[in-house]
Formats: sequence, C-alpha cells, structure tokens
Amino acid sequence: MDDVTDQGPHGYVFGVGDTAFCCWEYDLIERNVRFLTGLDAEYYGRLAEILSEHLGGDGGGTASIALRAAYHQGVETLFSMLGAYAQAPECVPGWLACCKSEDLRKIVEGLRRGSPLLTQVGRRIVRLDDLAEDILRNVWVDEVGPESTRSRFTRFWRRLAGELLDETARAEYNSIKHGLRVNPGGFYMAVGHEETPGVPAPPEAMRSMGGSPYGSSFFEIERLGEGKRSPHIRARSVSVNWSAQGLLGRLALISMSITNIVGALQCAMGADPASIKFVRPERAEAFDDVWIPVGVTSSRIDTIVRIETTQERSSNQLRADLEERGRGDRVDG
Repeated sequence: MDDVTDQGPHGYVFGVGDTAFCCWEYDLIERNVRFLTGLDAEYYGRLAEILSEHLGGDGGGTASIALRAAYHQGVETLFSMLGAYAQAPECVPGWLACCKSEDLRKIVEGLRRGSPLLTQVGRRIVRLDDLAEDILRNVWVDEVGPESTRSRFTRFWRRLAGELLDETARAEYNSIKHGLRVNPGGFYMAVGHEETPGVPAPPEAMRSMGGSPYGSSFFEIERLGEGKRSPHIRARSVSVNWSAQGLLGRLALISMSITNIVGALQCAMGADPASIKFVRPERAEAFDDVWIPVGVTSSRIDTIVRIETTQERSSNQLRADLEERGRGDRVDG
C-alpha cells in the first residue's frame, strides 16, 4: 500500500478479473480484519442442517427449493472468496462488492484452466490447486499426493466450478432468485422403442434413465427469429433433477472451504496460524459421498416453435402495436 500524503488515506490497487480498482481508506487492514472476523463461514452448513429437517412432509417442496437456492448461493460465495483471496487479500469486502456475476464466471473459468490472473505480485497463472496449496499450507503438511486434503478440496472445488459455469444451473438459479419462477419436484424418465410408429412401447419394454423426487421445473426464455437481441421469444420448459442429500453434504463442505479461506486470509493479516481454525471432514470419503447420482439430470424436451421471416417485427414496431391498441378509448388528463 502506498501513501498519497503523510496524512492521507492509503490506496490499495487490485484487480477483479482484468479490471483494475483502487480502494482508498485510512484503515483498510483493520476494516478487512473486521469483515473477516464478522463473516459467518458456517452459515451454509448450519442452514443445511435446518432445511434437512423439513424435506419430508407437506413442506418438503418448499424446503427443497430453499436448499437448492442455498446451494447455488453457497457455490457463488465460495468462488467469490477464492477470487478475493487470489486478487485482493487485503481488501476482501471491496473485491466482493466490485465483482459482478459475469466477472466471477470468467475468473472461475480461468482458475479451472490455469489462466493468467492479475494478482498482488503481477499477472500470474493461478489454478485451483495453487489456491488449495496456499490456503492449507499451515495444516496437514505431511500429506502428499492425490489423497491429500489439499487434493481432495481441489477436486471438490473443480466439480463445483463446473456447476457454476453450467448454463442450465445458472438458469435455474436465476429463476429461483428473480421472481421465484420455479416449481418444486423432480422427474423420472424412461425410453423405449416403438414397434409400431405412434404406438407407445409397453411398460416392460421401457428402459429407465433414472430420476429424483427432488428437482425443479421452470421456463427459460429462448430467442426466436434472427439475431441474439431479437424481441421474439418463447418460454421453453426446463426440468432438472438433483439429490437433496448430496446438496446437504456439499453445503457442509462449502462451509468448511469458506472457513479455511477466511483462516488463511486472517493468517495473511498477521494472525498466528496456530490460533486459526482449519477444518475438514472426519471421513476423507465424504468428499466423494456428496456426489450422489440421480441418472438423468435435466430435460429440455418441449414442442418446437419457429416463426416465419414475415412474422418478425422490430421492437419499435411491436411497441407501436401496443400503443395503437385502445387508442380511441384514451382520455388525456
């Protein structure tokens, strides 16, 4: 950090992805420490415990959607903390506030691939395994190889990165948090060969593709006509399946991950590593147990909708159509 004047605030330069910012404060380190101390790293694990008690019975559907929302948010929070650790360890709240959803997706893709990232020591290639190695460098130091705690956390984060970058998962999360546009409940799918076209195969000839009682259904906007900004759309039906037990376990591991990141940041702020809590599951197999297969995970089966070129109109033309309706009934005040 550089002084602008002897009495002035300090300027801390950091990147969010490839965009540079400078945070000015008189006591930035103290604010950073205060933020980290107040952050409830166990939030997602505790929330999972609460929701697990309500998954059965009449309120099970509501609880399952709350669980899925917590999971999406937990994944987002974890990678936000990893991004802040990599780019602005002394200004975590500033980094989090400046990072937009699209920024985070690009950063996570870079961490997964091992792309250059703006850090406090210049542009460096940063991978998820590099972050795990650095965050956990003060604990479980005798462990090496693919079965080490560092490697297990890395693999867990890598799988979560795939979830964050998945377009269907993103559409589901947006449907939950923007207007609660989802219906709870999963689906089951089976396929079979029609011996006679148009006559469904008998039940005994159907092959199960799996399914789950937990999931959600929602409508995703799909553009029709020419161009990505076409005003012509359709609402495609999308359904997804997931394991509630798997989500509960993953949320516990997400809380552990956040706890460890916060601990590493506190060490970077001068705390004694011996006084900081670092956590992992009691059973190493827990890292794998949380990925419970459900068979088919999503479906976009729906009717095909197309429009002719002659049916396409610009947004201005559509607006004029709306303005024209009831024009004779309008009363000017």
